[in-house]
Amino acid sequence: MAAYAALLALARSLQQILDLEQYVDPLHKEKIFSLHEKVDLIATFLEDYSDKHHGKLDCVGNGIRKAAFEAQDFVDSYLFWVSTTDHEDGSSSSEVKNLDGDLTMASERIDFVWEETMKMNNSDTTTQDILPSEYYSFPVNDRSSTAKNLVVGFDDDLNAIKERLYDYEAKLQIIPIFGMGGMGKTTLARKAYEDSILSQYFDMYAWITVSQEYRKREILSGILKSLKIYKEQYSDKSEAQLATLVYQNLIGRRYLIVIDDIWSTKAWDDLKMLFPDDGNGSRILLTSRILEVAAHAGSSDTLVHRMSFLNEDQSWKLLRQRVFGQKYSCPPQLVEVGKKIAKNCGGLPLTIVVVAGLVLSSGNVMSEQVWGNISENISSREPTIALQCSKILCFSYDRLPLRLKPCFLYIAAFPEDSDIDVSKLIRLWVAEGFLKPNDKFKCLEDVGEGYLEDLVKRSLVLVSKKGPDGKLETVGIHDMLREICITKAEEEWFFHHHVCSKKYSSHKEFIENPYRRLKIHIVDRCFELNINDSSVRSILFDESLISFPSLHVRSRHVCILDAPHAYSKNISYVFSTFVNLRLSNLRNLEELQIRMYYYFSTDYSMTWKHVFPMGLKKLYLESVPFPWENMNIIGSLPELQVLHMTAIRVNKASEWRTEEGQFLQLKYFHSSLNYVVKWEMEKEHFPCLESLILDGAIWIYKFPSGVEEIDSLQYIELRNCNKSLVESAKKIQRQQHEIGTDAFRVRVIDYKGKDVLF
Repeated sequence: MAAYAALLALARSLQQILDLEQYVDPLHKEKIFSLHEKVDLIATFLEDYSDKHHGKLDCVGNGIRKAAFEAQDFVDSYLFWVSTTDHEDGSSSSEVKNLDGDLTMASERIDFVWEETMKMNNSDTTTQDILPSEYYSFPVNDRSSTAKNLVVGFDDDLNAIKERLYDYEAKLQIIPIFGMGGMGKTTLARKAYEDSILSQYFDMYAWITVSQEYRKREILSGILKSLKIYKEQYSDKSEAQLATLVYQNLIGRRYLIVIDDIWSTKAWDDLKMLFPDDGNGSRILLTSRILEVAAHAGSSDTLVHRMSFLNEDQSWKLLRQRVFGQKYSCPPQLVEVGKKIAKNCGGLPLTIVVVAGLVLSSGNVMSEQVWGNISENISSREPTIALQCSKILCFSYDRLPLRLKPCFLYIAAFPEDSDIDVSKLIRLWVAEGFLKPNDKFKCLEDVGEGYLEDLVKRSLVLVSKKGPDGKLETVGIHDMLREICITKAEEEWFFHHHVCSKKYSSHKEFIENPYRRLKIHIVDRCFELNINDSSVRSILFDESLISFPSLHVRSRHVCILDAPHAYSKNISYVFSTFVNLRLSNLRNLEELQIRMYYYFSTDYSMTWKHVFPMGLKKLYLESVPFPWENMNIIGSLPELQVLHMTAIRVNKASEWRTEEGQFLQLKYFHSSLNYVVKWEMEKEHFPCLESLILDGAIWIYKFPSGVEEIDSLQYIELRNCNKSLVESAKKIQRQQHEIGTDAFRVRVIDYKGKDVLF
């Protein structure tokens, strides 16, 4: 799989060069196009080969991955030159020679990959797919709609839970459910919870998932949201205030709270004080895979409801109904092998559901060969149920079509037990280059939706929420499958999980990452995080990222930096290519620094619209291409107070007209204006401006009239600017002094960096 993902990334880099064809040497263009075609052919061959051999790429996969990575490095070096060179100045002979060398080295690596795939093709003696082509047809929608609500083997469990929920005991009761992962604890709790909502027995309902990494603030906010009483202003409240809100809203009410997947006694001890006991029959339903935690919450081991494994009949019933639905019977010739498969699932509902998805994904549920092949591969040879379950889940992953594997593994980059926003997930897939247009869908977003639906049908991804149009809005993944994904991702060099867990405010964390993708999980506060590696292309943070002082990224080729709900106040990003970088999810980011190694081509197409987080207070841009017509994007940042733009370069004369409603909080503005020939503004456009520093304004001869009318302005500094503009600044200073604003200052610095006295 890693070889395939590496080829997709290589194809994306080649396509990015082709998108800049006006800057590509004609002698190089044909070669790049040919390389792109060859890489596409190799990726398509691997898809077909993997489908035919059920995911196996043998030992050549690792060699292909390394060669593809090396090729991408050379291609990205070429892309770097194309996107950073001022092409009007032309290219030196040494630069052209270096570019030729980059393309030659990339071509050699791609040729190696081509040769390896041809060896695979020549050694392939398989003449037909192992799966027969006939289909057994019955209404798929009817089958899936009934199967998703199946609760097999839980009748006694459900009745026992309901009896405790609705008994006559007025005192607050804690009902713990215990069982290993995949036994159906959450399914049972969800069924009981939904039934109680229908009965309207309780006044208030809330469902909260705790997970291994317990964070009290998130839990408190989650309870308030589930109770439907959360307000946006609560985000500024302390944990103690949020806890008080939970308690006060539950007093006097008969409530049902479900606390799903709790892992520690400390988490329960923190939470139990939130729930008042008013003697009105309130209940707390709690699930855990740790007996000690369940017993601690229930005050007694005897009060814990213990989940049982499904027996052979129940296992077969669940498998049969997941595959054929409740309206269709299993063909007699498949009963024996079907029961054998069900038995080998060890009575664990999760493995049965995943195996059912595997059968359904074959498109040929009537084939004895399909069932026999699955039975042979999941035969019970493991000493424990957990190992057997893991083996089955790995087998299901191995049988995924190659095109789905990187998409599936990528899901593990999201936090445990989180509801994953589908639109964001697909955008990341697109940015990574995982999706390709096909005969059915030309739009990549549509392709992504199709891939995700496929993963859902295979029971590898869970549907959390659908929109009114029936489309997926949020999805999730079972903890055990997520662990499989993380393990596979590390084994296949797909991405690396890095955990930062030091607890000292002075601690600096340095990350050197040999993987292309880096997932960072911050456990403790107060970090200065330094990422310095030319290999990394994607950096993803947990959605639950806790505050750390600053992030410093120094990498030539990062294209994805994603940190939703980040609380970092300061990010410094030093880079040289800026193709897909998006920072808009950093909602709490207050300070951002972006610096480039070299100038970009001034006509290079860049989209700035969604780059800057709306909460920015300080923005520093250095050596970046930023057309002045895009200044309204910065001006619309409502919290911006400091704007520092140096060495901003465009190669055409520009006019800058500020608009009302922009730069409302800006106090400090430092910018190079070397290509601005006209500047128009009114005082209302910079109502809070205190310091104005201009650099290289050689085409502006006087300040707009609005500048001298800004009441808050106290300081003007001009560096290497037009003499007429200097005289205009002196005039403003005289006017300010005449009206008694003696603190107002003007400073002039010449091109040598020396102060000019006047």
